[in-house]
Amino acid sequence: MLLEPEQRVHLIERRQFPEDARRHFAGEVEVCSEHGFRVRGRLFVYDGSRGEFVRKRGARTRVIFFDNLMIVNLLPDSVDPDALRYEHDSEGALVVTDGSDFAMDINEFSGRE
Repeated sequence: MLLEPEQRVHLIERRQFPEDARRHFAGEVEVCSEHGFRVRGRLFVYDGSRGEFVRKRGARTRVIFFDNLMIVNLLPDSVDPDALRYEHDSEGALVVTDGSDFAMDINEFSGRE
């Protein structure tokens, strides 16, 4: 299997059109099959008026099918998906962080490796 139960993931939904909502999801895999997986966690939506990703209230469960519409980032086991938030680092790049040791640059156009 590509993913295993209890594996932690950060998902980026690919937009089909510029006006589509920018949605991210962070959580823990519950079940996985050859076609997709079920994950429980938190939804983040980009609020253009505030210029930031906002975490929606309450945990939710999503079924994600393996296709080219979702980018799946694997998170270290030490990361608590409930603790994730979005910040700009010292160089101005947008990162998702747990406020501790973990920070992942998610800005595709930052020019950094």
